[in-house]
Amino acid sequence: MEPFQTRQRNDYRYWFVSKSITVITSNCPLKHARRANYKWLVSLVVDTERRSKDIMAGGAIERVASPAALSAKLPSDDKRKAAYAYAESGIWYDAIATLSDLVEAAPQDKALHQQRASLLEQAGLAEIAEYDLRAVKAE
Repeated sequence: MEPFQTRQRNDYRYWFVSKSITVITSNCPLKHARRANYKWLVSLVVDTERRSKDIMAGGAIERVASPAALSAKLPSDDKRKAAYAYAESGIWYDAIATLSDLVEAAPQDKALHQQRASLLEQAGLAEIAEYDLRAVKAE
């Protein structure tokens, strides 16, 4: 399979995992199977003349079928509860994406930043969690 490549120009000061996954999934032909594994790599090209300065990050994601119990827990009108239900069910990317959407809609809501930071810390991303909390304190 040929690797998918795309170029994106964005403001990188405040860009979370959910945004990068959205870019990847909205622009490449992913299989819509009930279960699939994907590896991804993101490169930030700092200097096109010196590619050794590129900043790279990568990882893997597994698409799984939604657990039956999750459907019963997902409220149709409360995204905060939905984020909690996703996290409780181990559906991390959906949990972080939902919280990030809520933060984007209400950037001054410290509780939302704290919830997202907590989820990031649980995933071993303490540095990003600290950045998120500092950003809300600075505003």
